[in-house]
Amino acid sequence: MPDHLCGELLLCSAGVGAFAAWAAEVLPNEGQIAFVDIAARPLGSPTYLADCRTAITDGALRLLELDLADVAPRELAAVLDTADAVFVAGGYPVYLLEWAQRSGFLVEVRDRFKAGTLAYVGVSAGAALAGPDMSPLAAPDDPGQVTDTSCLGIVDFVVLPHADRRSADDLNSRQRVFGARFDLRPLRDGFAFAVSVDGVREVRSA
Repeated sequence: MPDHLCGELLLCSAGVGAFAAWAAEVLPNEGQIAFVDIAARPLGSPTYLADCRTAITDGALRLLELDLADVAPRELAAVLDTADAVFVAGGYPVYLLEWAQRSGFLVEVRDRFKAGTLAYVGVSAGAALAGPDMSPLAAPDDPGQVTDTSCLGIVDFVVLPHADRRSADDLNSRQRVFGARFDLRPLRDGFAFAVSVDGVREVRSA
């Protein structure tokens, strides 16, 4: 893990069943979570966003909506200063990265995570954003446009979500192309990586 790992992460593929127990252990009672759904914006309103929001509010946590396409730098900083964690939902990976860069989200979250003041939850593309680079998840139908594929880098591996939906050829191809540069970790739906200074655990998250 990176030497600067000072916070807790929950990195999911699909399904946020692990969130309640993780939040109860990591976050304060009645804590606040900044919720980012920009990755799903080109998809309309997929049902999994409601599942993510429900997981937060069912845990008696306060949800703070954070729209990376329409947030001023001062407002972004203020929300993240108030939040105990940030929750980044899935969708298009490169599109998410584009807005994370344009809004200043990458820098603001990275700084707070290094300082140990902010925990991180990511689902699918949001899980991949925690790693060093998004290029292993780039796809032709992704509407995002970036010249730099560097991500948060708060973990030193790249999550490949939905591994059980990918063919062996797909996984092997990504390993051949990117495996020498990055630690690629396939993650099945219904599971998550719980990451702390003690290491990485795979937990059920259906």
